[in-house]
Amino acid sequence: MAALSHTRIWSPRLLSELRFSYTRSEFVQRSPNTGKVGYYDQFGIKNPLAGPQFEGAPTLSFTGITVTSFGDGDFNTQRDISNEFAYGGSLTWTRGDHAMKGGFTLTRYQQNTPGPVTGMRRGSFNFRGDFTGNAFADLLLGFPYTASRVVGKGVETGRSFWHGYYFNDDWKVSRKLTVNLGVRYEYVSPLLDVLNRRSTFYPLTNDYGTAQRGQVIVAKSAEAASLLHLDGIGARAMYAPDRNNWAPRIGLAYSLNPKTVLRAGYGIFFTNSQNFVNNFVINRRQPPFAETQQITSSTARPEINIADPFISAAAPLVIGTQNINPQFREGYTQQWNLMAQRELPSGVSLEAGYVASKGTKLSELVFYNIPLPGPTATIQARRPFPAWGTALSLDSYVLSSYNSLQVKAQKRFARSLSFLGAYTWAKSIDLSSERGAGDRGGGFDTGSGNVRDTHGYSRGLSGFDVRQRLVMSYVYELPFGRGRALLRDLHPALDKILGGWELSGITQFQGGFPFSVLMSDDRNGDGIADRPDLAGKVSMNSRNPSCYIVDSRNPVCGATSSAFVDLPAGSTRFGSAGRNILIGPGLSLWDLGAAKNTHFGERFNLQFRAEFFNLFNHANFNQPARSANVTAPRFGSITSAQRPREMQFGLKLEF
Repeated sequence: MAALSHTRIWSPRLLSELRFSYTRSEFVQRSPNTGKVGYYDQFGIKNPLAGPQFEGAPTLSFTGITVTSFGDGDFNTQRDISNEFAYGGSLTWTRGDHAMKGGFTLTRYQQNTPGPVTGMRRGSFNFRGDFTGNAFADLLLGFPYTASRVVGKGVETGRSFWHGYYFNDDWKVSRKLTVNLGVRYEYVSPLLDVLNRRSTFYPLTNDYGTAQRGQVIVAKSAEAASLLHLDGIGARAMYAPDRNNWAPRIGLAYSLNPKTVLRAGYGIFFTNSQNFVNNFVINRRQPPFAETQQITSSTARPEINIADPFISAAAPLVIGTQNINPQFREGYTQQWNLMAQRELPSGVSLEAGYVASKGTKLSELVFYNIPLPGPTATIQARRPFPAWGTALSLDSYVLSSYNSLQVKAQKRFARSLSFLGAYTWAKSIDLSSERGAGDRGGGFDTGSGNVRDTHGYSRGLSGFDVRQRLVMSYVYELPFGRGRALLRDLHPALDKILGGWELSGITQFQGGFPFSVLMSDDRNGDGIADRPDLAGKVSMNSRNPSCYIVDSRNPVCGATSSAFVDLPAGSTRFGSAGRNILIGPGLSLWDLGAAKNTHFGERFNLQFRAEFFNLFNHANFNQPARSANVTAPRFGSITSAQRPREMQFGLKLEF
């Protein structure tokens, strides 16, 4: 990383600044078996690798039983190199009651992935028990239900420019009122490959009867213009540029009296999806440059033999695609707040108010070419485009809303004590939560089900929603020792022992995170795991982790009924249980630290610290088992908790 800046004062009212920075980062991920020539051969699977860097174990996954997936993973070996050249400048001008500032930021983004792209080079095989009744028994016979692999070299480069231009005016209208007005314009150019190795599947739909044939359209082709209506940079990146990203901002601060201030604000803030767009496209695969080959067996008879799963399979081999929706747009959030701040006696400040936000066009991954529910034996034939596999796409459709009451009290350090307390009462709803949080919702959660109705079927509490949260932090210097309230005339030798002690800590109380109840398998034959039916009121027992959800499936509960009913096998509909309808265990945590400062002369201080995390060793449980039709762990039971009490000690000499 390197950075340069230049600041010049032209006059007492005019100041300018120019900046430049360069950041280079490299990410390398390798399998522990990389380079071990012949390692893959021992599994007896006929599937040539692209080189010794992909040596390792294939991925074996199981449905319907609790068995950890086996293999060296999807993304080994991987090497990504990114460069960011950032330019910026600003001009600040003060005139009368106005303090105005305008400027720009421009980032040139480069991503390079040397060598063949990663992902399923060793093959990925799923066993469901379709042929023996047990998934592991199917493995012993070598009969997977699905087999997938990646072939081809793939896309290696990504290029984009990130533009930002802004103007802001802090206007002191009167002694009591200050207004902040601003506007920002952002443009993130579509991510393109220097050799135009981009493609997308057309049409991206789950609908039948379109009278169109599925096909892959590559960058700068005639179809990119005639079918997708893309030209210029859009035809190279395979999605349209989004040049309408204006973001106004306004803020108000009004002083009612010397001790009370009212504040309000509103702003629009755009996302920058390029880092994920780049990784999604490059580290995965887009045909014809690299392609995912998928085979799905009939459930009537085994059509895939793991010894030679791709060339000799009786089931048809189809190509899965990875896409960016041609109409992809940068998402944005609207944020607003109204706060009141009051100075209380004893140096305590209190702040309370309403804070909210609304998200629009946020991005998520969605599966296309998904069949309607029907017989599992005909899943491939029931796809809208039977000659193709799944079409995974990055779309911008997610909506979100957040509303909260926030209260904060703070006492600055005085009389040896300071504290900060914050309480939030909030609710967050969306169609899909942040990737990696275990609650994607939308079209990519394995329990989502109906990909044709992401707005209706996936709307629910956000995966990170916490209804109530209280956090307190504090520092207290004990009043013992020379010069303090107690024992101020203590002998210097005793002061080395009794004086200089300090206590600090953080205390947290919060409600639990929501979760969905799922099923471990596909009952309606659309290729995606289902949700069960919600048949009655759910009974919870937060004091019994072995029976957190009271349900007859769990013998510990002693219950005679269940609020959830398995979706019947062969059903042609979706389960009625909603997304994130249950709330998991909350959190109660006390972290405490004790420090002793011992001064030797004016130059040296010896500090001893003792820190206790989860001081009272309170059991903060993780989420319960949420798969309704898995026998172990029992549905609704909790089998793990967060960290127990931990202690650490330290000694530090300061001089």
